[in-house]
Amino acid sequence: MLTREFCAENMQLVPAAVAAGAARAAGRITILPGGGITWENAERIAAELGVGEVHGTKIVRLP
Repeated sequence: MLTREFCAENMQLVPAAVAAGAARAAGRITILPGGGITWENAERIAAELGVGEVHGTKIVRLP
């Protein structure tokens, strides 16, 4: 499991780990990163990790 602490300390390893997990799952699951993701950083994080979806409690920008 990629914990927040691991990711913070090893960010350069995270995209490869996510890609490896997705490849191993072969379409049976969706890798859905979460934790600290907001509307302000969701697109950047998704691009950095190579995923099409993210999870967060502050994803929608409110007026």
